[in-house]
Amino acid sequence: MVCLTCHHFLPDGDKQNVMQRSGKNNFLQGSINFQIHVLKDHEEKATDQKAASLMLVADRREATSKCLTATAPECTTSECSTSSCIDCAQTKELPAETALAMLHEKSSTCVSILFKNAHAIAKQGRPYSDFEWLCKLDIAKGVDIGSTYHNHTSCTTFVLFIAEDLRLKLEEEVQAAMFFSVLVDDSTDSSISEQQIIYVQYAIDGISHVCFVSLESVERADAITLHAAIHNAFNRELHVSNEIFCRKIVGFASDGAAVMVGVRNGVATLLKQEQPSLVSTHCMAHRVELAIKTANQAQPYQQQVDSLLLTIYLFYHQSPLNRQMLRRAAEAEGCKFLIPTRVGGTRWISHTKLALEHTLQIYKPSHGH
Repeated sequence: MVCLTCHHFLPDGDKQNVMQRSGKNNFLQGSINFQIHVLKDHEEKATDQKAASLMLVADRREATSKCLTATAPECTTSECSTSSCIDCAQTKELPAETALAMLHEKSSTCVSILFKNAHAIAKQGRPYSDFEWLCKLDIAKGVDIGSTYHNHTSCTTFVLFIAEDLRLKLEEEVQAAMFFSVLVDDSTDSSISEQQIIYVQYAIDGISHVCFVSLESVERADAITLHAAIHNAFNRELHVSNEIFCRKIVGFASDGAAVMVGVRNGVATLLKQEQPSLVSTHCMAHRVELAIKTANQAQPYQQQVDSLLLTIYLFYHQSPLNRQMLRRAAEAEGCKFLIPTRVGGTRWISHTKLALEHTLQIYKPSHGH
């Protein structure tokens, strides 16, 4: 097996140069043992690309020659001159060009479907291993997705390219925006590492957009470190220099913690030193949460309710036997089986509300148990 393109269309001088450099060239002399990556590398080499170009020139010359001697109506009229026939030949679809265009179109269609599958995986927060069975599902449905890039490694590559495309789009929009605001929140992950999530809010044609910028790992949860993390995120992800950042930022929203809105050393105070016109906003959701929690703390029965809900949760959470007995009691009562949930946490209102709803729905089964 040889490369017909190089064998027929590469000039003899170039063939000799290739043989002198490598001593042996399987693509010119022939071989029965080729690996896929070797074929791909050969396709990208200058020699093969030059031979392909010469092949297109030969095809074009052949088509021009046929056009000049053709008896077709467009070439036998009195207005048809040599130059017009050459233009006619150039507009025709040549065999090599047609085959290459069809190959690229098919490959593009297959890769487009794979990109959409990878985007769905990332959008729904599914593991990349789901990409493999999703490709098998497409094949079972008769969708042509090719025979390569069906593994989770390819899915990772696709997602990275999608993320980079979105990042470039966000960078362009933020650079074009006159002003923007920064929204941040911090938490601790499962490895007990401090994380800070950063969003940017800007307007285009009067429409407000809120987009994710970065999730930053910080060594210390102090104002100076968090302030530096915000600048680093905008510099790295959006290529917004500190000068442009200080000129365009007009708002800052946070959870209202002392490290964020402290009068002396808070992050908002540090940002106001760079942009005195900045407006700092205490997140309304956090503010309502704290207001309701503070108001309920003044009520003595609230502490009793929290203690009761916590006791019920621990009673069933720490004992598989108790959960099984609760399930049987729910089946006997004809009620839906629900497991009591824990109260408290960062979202105190929603956690307490859910715990109350579950406790009320399983009141009869738990009372019988």
